[in-house]
Amino acid sequence: MGSSQKLFALYLLLTGAVSAVVLLFPGLVVLGFYLFIVPGLILSLVPTAFLWGCVFAAAWFAAKSFLGDTALAALLAAALTALTLFVVTQPFRAAGQALYAETLLPDVTPPFRIPMSGDIRIEVPAPRWDNLNPRGPNKRRGFACDNLCVALLFTPGVESVTINRTSPSLPAQRRKGAPAFDREAQTYRLVPPSACPQGGLRPDFQGHNGLFLLSEWQAKLALQHCLQRSAPLEQHDILIRHRRETAAHRFAKYWGLTPQISKTDSIELQNAAGEVLLRRLEISVSMPSPWLTISFAGGPETMRAGWGRTVLTNKSAASPISLLKELEQHTNTRGR
Repeated sequence: MGSSQKLFALYLLLTGAVSAVVLLFPGLVVLGFYLFIVPGLILSLVPTAFLWGCVFAAAWFAAKSFLGDTALAALLAAALTALTLFVVTQPFRAAGQALYAETLLPDVTPPFRIPMSGDIRIEVPAPRWDNLNPRGPNKRRGFACDNLCVALLFTPGVESVTINRTSPSLPAQRRKGAPAFDREAQTYRLVPPSACPQGGLRPDFQGHNGLFLLSEWQAKLALQHCLQRSAPLEQHDILIRHRRETAAHRFAKYWGLTPQISKTDSIELQNAAGEVLLRRLEISVSMPSPWLTISFAGGPETMRAGWGRTVLTNKSAASPISLLKELEQHTNTRGR
């Protein structure tokens, strides 16, 4: 065995041993970054170096069978290694780009402020629990009427506000109309004080920042109105839907090459007919990096190894979409 082959065998032995330790204990990468950064950087690159070395070894062995132990064989092996590591990811990257194009829907901006009127339904990922009022006849807490709910109820023309949880994931193209009600869904109305012999319900003003006139509403709830709730109203005139989904942490997410939607954050306003009046959509699709690599992601306690991936997204992380911001800019909701 030539000296070059001995050195390469030693390279594979060392990088293979370190890779085994790092892949079994990925937290070592975090520890290495804490120790002046360079050790962590080296540890994070070693598994990729070992992978590429294995592919090069196979290509070199094949090339030597035709060209002998020559420099030309080594050059051919290097070219075959680069080609293999590039080509293997391309079908999955093409599928990722197709998934992104299929899932992406254009933003819709109304030409004028959308008038909030009639019966409004709000679908959000995590409505606040009603911990301020006695439980209803079904012994459930139900979802609270928060600042946004009260803001809508005080908007002229609004009759009721229904609070519901966003439904489970559906393909973007099929997200039309209103989903089924969560069992904790509630409909709220403002009624005259005479209709509330017990003094009415207390709204939850800690739900959101903005979109409220706290002192004005507190005075009106004390003197002119009271808050009532009932079972969720079936019909709606305006649907406000906020959906947020992230990919689950599972083995295939790290060691699968198949592209997947890693994040969806969407806001839609629809009328009773399902027509989209306003839409803001952030979509991120995770797919393999152009070259097959092994990378690490996560924090000190959640660090995981997996195939290197890139993310295709339509929005900047510096400007996330905001339900309150969109309602403030594009509707006549009271308290803007």
